[in-house]
Amino acid sequence: MDGSILHLACIRSSSSFTLTSSSFCQVSPLTFSLSQATVLTVSPRPHLLGQFWTYSTTTQPEFSTEQAQKRLSDRLGDVLLKQLTLIGAPQMLSALIPLAKVQTAGRGEEEPVEMDLEGWSQPSFPALHARGIETITTIYGTLWPTIFHSFGPHRRDIGLHELGIVYGLYLSDFRLLSPLETEVVAYTCITAQGLRGPALWHVRGLGRVLGARGADTNTKKPDIDTEETDRNQIRRIKLVLTGVKAAVVAAVQFCGAEMVMRSRLDAGWPDAEDVVRELGGWGDD
Repeated sequence: MDGSILHLACIRSSSSFTLTSSSFCQVSPLTFSLSQATVLTVSPRPHLLGQFWTYSTTTQPEFSTEQAQKRLSDRLGDVLLKQLTLIGAPQMLSALIPLAKVQTAGRGEEEPVEMDLEGWSQPSFPALHARGIETITTIYGTLWPTIFHSFGPHRRDIGLHELGIVYGLYLSDFRLLSPLETEVVAYTCITAQGLRGPALWHVRGLGRVLGARGADTNTKKPDIDTEETDRNQIRRIKLVLTGVKAAVVAAVQFCGAEMVMRSRLDAGWPDAEDVVRELGGWGDD
């Protein structure tokens, strides 16, 4: 195993992760491990996902049982499926195949697996389309139709794909990853590719999933109906966003100079203040 992978796997115990340790925060250390795996998959060294699996399952107590390893495997598989639409199949498979190799090492020949065509035939495309609208509204609020308008003459085809496939089929499937975990993966994947515009929208989306609303001082569900409580809640949400960003930064830096350059980290990534300044806040819906 590449010894440096040990450093990456230990990041979740660092200060960037302790930012989310309060009872308010909904981002667990296990969620951050999915974010780390996402960065590895995006990076020029996607094969390290296999070593990440080996480290996690041989040294981390939470992954010591067969049941826990099965759940981790399923969740990593779901991360990779979701990345089909975010980075493309060749890059995703460059991480999946090394992962599968270490997972099956020493087990002999695998039994053939039947494709679950019946399971994939449900729900119907109209149902996926409706599910996609629900999820994309959670992320973008009432602004997503405006974004779709920017697609110009490609709006009909690309819009249908975005709603029915990208969001409806993949990013609305919460059987293994929660809505928050899914948005952490999406934010991580897009930010690590150096795509500032989409990354800014997903900072906003992550804040919205956590409950941020309004220009800067409101939340969707304050504990009590006071302005001070709203301010405290939005401060905590911003703290979570800072922690997620710090974890992604650490993982990108671990992957080396090429990844730092590819991600445009040195140019600065968008944050909550940019959401307020450039997008007018978190939305009022």
